[in-house]
Amino acid sequence: MRFNCALLHWERRFYRHLLRGGLMADSHRSRILFGVFLLMIVNSVWVISAEVTKYLFVDLRFRRPFFATYIKSCLFSMFLLRYLICGPQSSNTDEKDYSLLSTENETDSEFEAESLSMAEFEPVSVPSDYESEDQSKNPAEKKKRKVRFSLWREVRSLPEKIAYEAKLARLPYRPPPIECNCRMSAPVKYVLYFAPLWFLSSVTYQASLLFSSVSSVNMISASSSLFVLLFGALFSPFAEDKFTFLKFGLVLLNLAGVAIVSQFSSVWTGTILAVTSAFTYAIYLTVFTVMSKNTGQIDMNLLFGVIGVFSLVICTPLMFVVHLTGLEPQLPLPNMQEFIVVLLNGIIGSVLSDYLWLYATLLTNSLISSISLTLTIPMSLFADALFRLQFPDAAQLMAAVPIMASFIGASLISHSADERVETIRRSKSPLPVAKRGDIRFRNLKSDENERLMEQDESL
Repeated sequence: MRFNCALLHWERRFYRHLLRGGLMADSHRSRILFGVFLLMIVNSVWVISAEVTKYLFVDLRFRRPFFATYIKSCLFSMFLLRYLICGPQSSNTDEKDYSLLSTENETDSEFEAESLSMAEFEPVSVPSDYESEDQSKNPAEKKKRKVRFSLWREVRSLPEKIAYEAKLARLPYRPPPIECNCRMSAPVKYVLYFAPLWFLSSVTYQASLLFSSVSSVNMISASSSLFVLLFGALFSPFAEDKFTFLKFGLVLLNLAGVAIVSQFSSVWTGTILAVTSAFTYAIYLTVFTVMSKNTGQIDMNLLFGVIGVFSLVICTPLMFVVHLTGLEPQLPLPNMQEFIVVLLNGIIGSVLSDYLWLYATLLTNSLISSISLTLTIPMSLFADALFRLQFPDAAQLMAAVPIMASFIGASLISHSADERVETIRRSKSPLPVAKRGDIRFRNLKSDENERLMEQDESL
């Protein structure tokens, strides 16, 4: 087992060196296509899982959505077995990793590639006094410049844990200022941001299946693409997530297909629960995308493991609360058939599919992953016809056309944007990709020009 873990570790290191060396620079097309392929597989698994849940709630009369969500979320704790078996691995946490010194033939450039981030370009602002001085001279007196400076400068940043120590090393030798350096670790961030959102989105989706059909619930859940577009336009600092009229048109095309296929439930409870699930899932997906771009690739094993521990610690007392309040009686206990259905549905329909879903989101973007949710509508119509002999009518078949068109259009937009960015980066053309409002580029001279040692005027 140790050998397998070590082999996996060196395989990851080799993969990282391939990425840094540019040997896999042409893989953006395959990355997008593979992400779209994973999204289609995950949507198929989700539709089958929803049909199994409907069978559990309606046919077996096991009407306990909170219990089913609790079992599914607790299963996520199995992702922590990786750390128990293989030991602690290097991750994107704030902890310092120390190892025994060894003699390796590595150059300084390899060390810089390990520590520095990818290249970013920002415009160079010419000082106003130089501009006024040049403008004051006559054109005849101006000398032809022999050196031409670029209007853009390349910026490579250190990781947060290294940049903070480098800043302290550049400060002058005097008593350090009192600073509050209270930074949350990765597990704490996952508990605060992801775990409550995931559990609330899952339990409301499971509860909506009690009152509405699978196709109606999936139709309402497709509105999360509109919420993701809204959150990206308001809160995301990245250019690819910004609002564009083309993206808005794709969302409208998506909602047009949703309006055709929709058969709203006569019970408002199911509609409200489905809208709540779509809203919280859009927040969950947007926060995941922004955090992964800000702090690097998120450790998904740790993320899902923390969600499982959150369910064991926080949601276990809630089981007694919903039982005592009468919202969902937990007695009698489920029989063997019901428990096996819940367990298998949780492993395949939640643990495996959600892991692949977030991985596909990293390969594409949040808009594609949310619009791909609309694929569950024609899939659920086919599943209803296959398992429940409920065949769709002509209007429902016509609605699949704009839904598929919006999904393919979003995939093509993301692919063309990635190709433009990669082409410009290869040619080293100036591209202002620095984050909006990044404090790293403000007051750049304040710390760099500060003296390291106080000068004695008596000398």
